[in-house]
Amino acid sequence: MYTAAGLFAVLSVIFLISHIHHDNHYSFTCFITFLTCFYHFAYRILVSETVSKRKAKYNYKNGWFAPKKFEEPIFKALRVKRWKEKLPNLLPQTSSAKSFPVETIIDETCSVEVIHEINIVLSFAPFIVSLFYSSYEWIFLVSGIVTALFDLCFIIFHRHFRPRLIKLLNTKV
Repeated sequence: MYTAAGLFAVLSVIFLISHIHHDNHYSFTCFITFLTCFYHFAYRILVSETVSKRKAKYNYKNGWFAPKKFEEPIFKALRVKRWKEKLPNLLPQTSSAKSFPVETIIDETCSVEVIHEINIVLSFAPFIVSLFYSSYEWIFLVSGIVTALFDLCFIIFHRHFRPRLIKLLNTKV
């Protein structure tokens, strides 16, 4: 992820310099495209690093993280069991109950859910900025929706997986 962010940052600078020197529409379009891609990677890195450094535990029993009755039928309708294995896992070693205590994995599912929820909100920032500076707002809206849906897949996965971990934890006790 760091490599992609760095690559998009470099490409943004190259096309910005090209736009300044040649003043053509192509350079400007590439600059905005690569800058937006850089933004999407950069905020993901920043949010992940910030939330991951949080030392407090999440309360998975109450409030936001507690399993809701209406979720399971939604998970079945979305066929989460069929596609959950296809999601990328950047740290596969942290998702094994053999390597870590179940409580740690449950807390990690809450942490990752928070990260992806913040990412969804931030994915629409380019669209909001484009309302003031662009006549092509729809492009930024579409990119915001696509990245938000990507993050939503991870939220759905973690909300689907957490009740099973809680059940596993309760059977161990």
